[in-house]
Amino acid sequence: MTYDFEKFLTKVKCSLNKLIEYDSFLLEKDLNERTIMHKLAEYLQQEFKDWNVDCEYNRDYEKYIKKIPRWNDECCKKPKIDDEAKTVFPDIIIHHRESRDNLIIIEAKKSASEKNRQCDIDKLEMFVNELEYKFGIFIDFAVDNKCGYALYEVVTGTEFKDGNYD
Repeated sequence: MTYDFEKFLTKVKCSLNKLIEYDSFLLEKDLNERTIMHKLAEYLQQEFKDWNVDCEYNRDYEKYIKKIPRWNDECCKKPKIDDEAKTVFPDIIIHHRESRDNLIIIEAKKSASEKNRQCDIDKLEMFVNELEYKFGIFIDFAVDNKCGYALYEVVTGTEFKDGNYD
């Protein structure tokens, strides 16, 4: 099956623009990241009608806990080589439950520092490579009075900014 990245990116941007338009309060008041991601997931579900959109979903296929082999949260840049995989809770995934059909994984930060941004991008690359997601997207939300976002897709290297993101 062929996956049209531009088509999916348009749907993600549409959802982000709805978040900015209808729920800018969440960003203006710098609410908890989980609150923002939950609302974004609702808009994503409207765009991805044939998919399941879940927040912090930690299952891989049937009953197995979703883990990334060799992931090391402490260093974030590169995984440590060890025998223990780490449990992961992605911010949002777009997938088909009870299958290995994983479309998009999304990680986000509010006004991310360069270190936090790179840590999440490294994690997304591992999801794409190890757990067979088609696309990994990092979103950096501008909060307070800015209410915008920067979006980065790890497989294609596409970067996009919108709203009042500087």
